[in-house]
Amino acid sequence: MSDDAVLLLQRSSRERFLPNLWGLPAGKIRYGESPETAVLRELQEEAGIAGTVERFAGTVWFRSKIRNEQIDNLQLNFLVRAKDRSVVLDGASQDHAWLPIEDLPSAPMSLDEFTRRSIQVALNSFESANQ
Repeated sequence: MSDDAVLLLQRSSRERFLPNLWGLPAGKIRYGESPETAVLRELQEEAGIAGTVERFAGTVWFRSKIRNEQIDNLQLNFLVRAKDRSVVLDGASQDHAWLPIEDLPSAPMSLDEFTRRSIQVALNSFESANQ
């Protein structure tokens, strides 16, 4: 998040998992790493952005498959304040966009249902914290 805008990344067409779809920067927590440290590391790795965690913004469950085995995953969402909007993409993404929060519900890019749900959970957290 930067000036009440959200960073979305478009996955590369070469990615096996959800190619070309737009989503939030995300990743896995490494052994011994706190969720807050993991979110900042993933943001740096995927978009070259440094930031600070402002607060926890909810959870979303989703299912995926690894080697034909169904896996239940829990995504922890955080609101992160980016130090600036300069994006340097890694190879997993091919484009990015900073969308104002008020434009997210009608985002023109192709977002999957999981990403829309994740954004809604985070927006609900953002709105309740600002009331």
